[in-house]
Amino acid sequence: MCRWEVTLIGKKGHRYGTIEARDEAEATAKAAAEFEIPPALRFKIAVTKLAKKK
Repeated sequence: MCRWEVTLIGKKGHRYGTIEARDEAEATAKAAAEFEIPPALRFKIAVTKLAKKK
């Protein structure tokens, strides 16, 4: 599994944290549930795959 950074995009952008998921779609769904993002704002969820440390 990969680590993903979760951000809610907008004028001030809000960083929620990180989650683990297999792909972008799963990361978005997990973020919505874990951070309790209301359905009306779920289209603003942005997930970024984090690079592994060497």
